[in-house]
Parts: sequence; structure tokens; C-alpha cells
Amino acid sequence: MNVTESVDTAAESVTPLRQTWQRLMRSAGPHAAALRRSIAGLGLAAALQGLALACMAPLFVALLPEAGDMPSRVASSAADVRWRQALPWLWALTALGLAAHVLRWRAQGFDYTGQMAEVGHRLRLRLGEQLRRMPLLQLQDKRTGEVNAVVLGNVDEHLNHALIVFNLLAQAVITPLAAGLALLAWDWRLGLAMLLVFPALAPLYRWRRRAYARGMRALAQANARCSGDVLEYTQGLPVLRAARSAGAHAAHLQQSFARLEQLQAESQRKGSQPNVLIASVVEVGLLLVMAAGVSWAVQGSLNVAVLAAVAVMLARFAEPLSSFISFTSTLDLMETALERIEALLAVPPLPQLSPGQTPL
Repeated sequence: MNVTESVDTAAESVTPLRQTWQRLMRSAGPHAAALRRSIAGLGLAAALQGLALACMAPLFVALLPEAGDMPSRVASSAADVRWRQALPWLWALTALGLAAHVLRWRAQGFDYTGQMAEVGHRLRLRLGEQLRRMPLLQLQDKRTGEVNAVVLGNVDEHLNHALIVFNLLAQAVITPLAAGLALLAWDWRLGLAMLLVFPALAPLYRWRRRAYARGMRALAQANARCSGDVLEYTQGLPVLRAARSAGAHAAHLQQSFARLEQLQAESQRKGSQPNVLIASVVEVGLLLVMAAGVSWAVQGSLNVAVLAAVAVMLARFAEPLSSFISFTSTLDLMETALERIEALLAVPPLPQLSPGQTPL
């Protein structure tokens, strides 16, 4: 059984995120602790960003006067009082925002300082050692191009995007959650309404992830086969040209290209409508939150300043929440790469027999 077949038989269902996380940590090797700290730092930075955005509610309440509170004689003194009340919240917003940026920058240092490249280098060395010790009978069953796709392409696919994906997911999930929880202190109705948007994402995520997983595995298999066809064709090109058979063999290569193009087009076509539907559900949910806030403000039970702050936060959260499902598709790409890497590393190596006696 080759790597592709083992992935097909072991990956009929969607792999739990916890298992993907464990595989990622195993692939990081001695850098796993540093990678966990970086991902935790990205999550904490996203939470601080949400708290910074939540500070706009008391800031707007302090700055914006309520209706009927603007007598002309005391306008200047009232403005001074409002600024003194708003200044602590302005400082808090600035401090939390700066702390989030600094923490995110330090967390991404795992990539910037070359530790991520070191993880990829060590993993390729492990794969090279595995290929050196694998039984020749099993190694001959694997096409050179497919092995090359695992050693080079899959390592890059599951490592190069890890921190980027976790950062996007943190900003799409943790930041709105932190802001919604903090907003409960100012208006529990708006805070609860914001938090109710997230349960709607759970069934949509489970619905789309299964389709994304199948599509990513099919694309990975097509890419591996295409890499094998390209490598075999280029290696045999001198012989094919000498035998005047290059054209006949090129037809098989063109079929491989056409199959890959077909899968890519189908993936885009099948994913466009569900993505639009999911984005629409999120947008409608946020609009309903805003509509409820406007209704409460018209009734006089909600401060207009709080409503203005919530409008700013909803505008900030709309795009990340709408793209949340699309971000998770990269997790399936990483999972597919990890499955192929572990399938290759799982092949039992030949036993290394030590000599019975060392000659003098």
C-alpha cells in the first residue's frame, strides 16, 4: 500500500482538530514547546484586541452627551468633565491595543527568527533518514515524484501556514468573544446578542469542514500524482526523444494536468455558494444585533453612545467572522500534509543488525 492509498483508507471521516494539533506538535519535535507558546501568544493578543475594542463603549459614553444635556452656559465645563472621564478609557484602549500588537509580534517571532524553518529542516532530515532505512521492496512501490511531494511540498504546506492560520482564526473567534464578554458589563442584552452569533457558526463549520476535507485530500492526491508524472517524464525525456516517443508520453502528462485542473475548478465551484451562504448568515446575524440595538435605543433603554460603539465593533468583526469557514479550509490542507508525512514515517524500517564481533 502506498502513501496515497494509506491516506485514503485512514481518512474517510473528518479528522478531529485535537488529533491535528497532536500531529502538528509531534512534527515540531523539540520546537513543540516554543510553537505552543507562539500560538498561545497569538490567542492572548486576540483577546487583548477584543478588550481594547470593548473599551470604546465607555469611551463613547463619556464623550457623547445624552440628549438634553447641553445647556450653552456650561457647555465648556461639561466638555472638560467628559474628557476627564474619557481619558482613562482612552489610555486603556491604547495600552491594550499596543500590548496586543507587541504580543502578536513576539508570538510570530517563531517564524521570523527562523525556528519554523528549523522545524522544516529537521522534519526533512527525519524523512530522509526514513527513506534510507525503508525496505527497498516498499520504496520501489512509491513513485519518485510522490515521495518528492511528501518530502518537499507537504512539509511546506503544513508548516509555512501554521502561524498565519492560527492568527486569522484567533482574530475571527477570540477577538469577538472577548469583546462580547466585556460588553456584558455595559449592556447585557447587546453583549448576549453578540455572543449568540457564534453558536450559529458551529453547525455551518461542521457541515462545510467535511466537504473541505474531502476536497483537500483529492487535490493533494492529484498534486502528488501530477508531481510523479512530471518527474518521470522529465527523467525519461532524453530516451523518449531518442525513440521519437515524447509526444505519446506527453498525452499522459496532459491528462494528469487536466485532471488536476478539473479538481481545482470543481473545488472552487462547489465552495463558492456555501461560502456565500455562510457569509450571508454571519452578516444577517450581525445586522440583527444592530437592529436590536437601534430598537432599544429608540425605546430609550439603551444609551446611543453604547450603540455607536457596538456599530464600530460589528463593522470590525464582520469580515473575519464571514471568512472564518474559509480560514478553516487551510487546516484541512495541513491535516492532509500531516497524514502523508506520518504515513511515510510509519513504514517499519529494516532492522539494523550489529556485527557479532568487531575485527581488530
